Amino acid sequence: MVGLQTLDLAIGVRVPASQPKRSNTYGWLKSGPPVCVPLFDSSGVTMTVRLTFGLVFLACVSGFGLAAGLTHLAIVEAVNAKTTEPFGQLGWGPTKSLKLCNEYRRFYPAGKLLRRAGILAAVSLFFLLVAGTLFGLPLPGITLLGAVGALELWSVYFRKPSV
Repeated sequence: MVGLQTLDLAIGVRVPASQPKRSNTYGWLKSGPPVCVPLFDSSGVTMTVRLTFGLVFLACVSGFGLAAGLTHLAIVEAVNAKTTEPFGQLGWGPTKSLKLCNEYRRFYPAGKLLRRAGILAAVSLFFLLVAGTLFGLPLPGITLLGAVGALELWSVYFRKPSV
């Protein structure tokens, strides 16, 4: 290294004794202590841990949602076995879901598939809300999603049918 003084260490390695001064001609080099990224955010939990738990909860949303969907298909098959007008597999909305649930309650008063599908869907919604919180979505949005989801779950799966 030309122009630099070096020190010989006891282990036989040569290291520079001083660093040359750098000129700050472009203005992007900052003088002073090095800038460090904080390890913890404002809540005290590392971002990596939050993202990891958020992805785990999203996987739970997928798993419980798949189980709820398969239970819903079992409900459709059970109702189609006893009705003259079978339910199709496409075109589902709130009104068709309500009609299916009412038919299932009529044909199977002690049936447990409807409650099982509702519980699985509610757990999936809960995990979705927790994952949204961990990903930092705003609280009013999470509250609105939870309220609308809970209202639909109640109206489809858990309310008592009108006679």
